[in-house]
Amino acid sequence: MILLTLAQQAAPAARSSGLFGDSQFVLMIAFLLGWFVITLPMIAIAARWYKRAGSDIAFVRTGMGGRRVIVHGGAIAIPVLHEISPVGLQTMTLELSLGSDAGLRSSDRKPAKLAARFAVHVPPDIESISQAAQSFGAGATDPDKILPVVRDKLQACVLEVVGQTSSNDLVEARAAFANRLKEAATTALRANGLEVDSVLVTELSVAGYAP
Repeated sequence: MILLTLAQQAAPAARSSGLFGDSQFVLMIAFLLGWFVITLPMIAIAARWYKRAGSDIAFVRTGMGGRRVIVHGGAIAIPVLHEISPVGLQTMTLELSLGSDAGLRSSDRKPAKLAARFAVHVPPDIESISQAAQSFGAGATDPDKILPVVRDKLQACVLEVVGQTSSNDLVEARAAFANRLKEAATTALRANGLEVDSVLVTELSVAGYAP
């Protein structure tokens, strides 16, 4: 009714111009006003619901329509119907420290102590992002929340690689040891959607070692 009233009020101007009849003009104006009244709020709502992936963050949308991984571009995420899980694509550092109390011993059975930093990231592909979202949930952008999930895997890698390495090689060939540790961690964390970029051994000592 309001739209028709507005259109009728504008009809005299149209009639004086000679371009439209009263009924034609009223219908045309009512249609245009109705289109704007319906469309503009829908556009505003869609803009609020639109989630865009960034250069260092992707996200997984679940819910209505199934699982969808967004690496570039964006998607509509409707509250209640969809859930968004952001996944960080930037390099993150996971720090781990182990000592003889955790059973860390060289291949010649000497107690060892180690601290290392694992630089990891989620590759920007659909499979890795989906695995990371499933593994870490809402914590897939926070290394402090990622580490507790993969700590046991990293610890197992350290115990295995140290246990296969002599005390001499641990101390004197640290770079080679770090490379073997990186290879083991890469294999272990692949199922979590993580790729290991590098391993930095910040502390390494072997009890009773004398070069």
